[in-house]
Amino acid sequence: MTDLDALVTQALTRFGDPPGPSLVATSGGLDSTVLARLMVPALRLRGGSPRLACFDHGWRPFEAEVDAVRTLAADLQVPLDLGGARPDPAHLRAVGPEAAARSARQGWLESLGAGPVHLGHHAD
Repeated sequence: MTDLDALVTQALTRFGDPPGPSLVATSGGLDSTVLARLMVPALRLRGGSPRLACFDHGWRPFEAEVDAVRTLAADLQVPLDLGGARPDPAHLRAVGPEAAARSARQGWLESLGAGPVHLGHHAD
């Protein structure tokens, strides 16, 4: 176990994250790739069974993203769940594209019923 693995494992324990099944949401971008590379080993050290989850919002070509995520899942030796949806136009107009996308993604992640969901996001 590296010092970094120990820090992440301690944080999971401190924040009350239960061992067991969990999802690490990833788009294949830098923030979620780093999150997956940190979380998967730490979750396993705690007896967890992590999975990666990737959601297509329909904003850009998904194949490039999903190829990166498939490679990441294979490298980390974890299952991968793929999903996608287009927001309801009325909901999109009411809350805007970012909020509609978050809502659609969160609903899908929760529908997987795989325990806690770990997300990585940056300020912009």
